[in-house]
Amino acid sequence: VPPVLATTAPEAVVRLHGQSPQWMDGSKEEKYHYRYSEIELHRWARRIRQLASTTDRTYVVLNNCYGDDAQANAAELRRLLQR
Repeated sequence: VPPVLATTAPEAVVRLHGQSPQWMDGSKEEKYHYRYSEIELHRWARRIRQLASTTDRTYVVLNNCYGDDAQANAAELRRLLQR
């Protein structure tokens, strides 16, 4: 299912959990082991900016929480959004 970003309230939440091929059958670690590429984060930054332009506040949660994937992706996404 492609992502659908739609404003339904003054505040929005975007939750990114990765796209692990192990999502349906893998262990907990395998399900969340996914690091977004810079290209993917560029695409998300564009979508998040568009969504944020229609809300009072927009939150982004990275739930690809294996190792330091979420922290590394959050830092990169923040850098992209600050441009």
